[in-house]
Amino acid sequence: MAAKKKAAGKAKSKAKAAKSKVKVVAKANKAPAISGSKPLTKSETYAYLVATTGLSRKQVAGLFSDLADLIGKSVGKKGPGT
Repeated sequence: MAAKKKAAGKAKSKAKAAKSKVKVVAKANKAPAISGSKPLTKSETYAYLVATTGLSRKQVAGLFSDLADLIGKSVGKKGPGT
């Protein structure tokens, strides 16, 4: 009987820990305003994505780096599709 109570207690604590992690992501910074009159700078783009996705700035920068590598590999020496 005591083993069942311990298992139930552990399950509840894990559920609480999962809920607290979700709350942290939901409390992400408010996204900066975007004006349509001029293009966003690199810093503004990163800041917007950090605020809206909940990723760290380092993770967003890594994503863009990997995306640039992928595009470079997809584009041939003579241009796209060649």
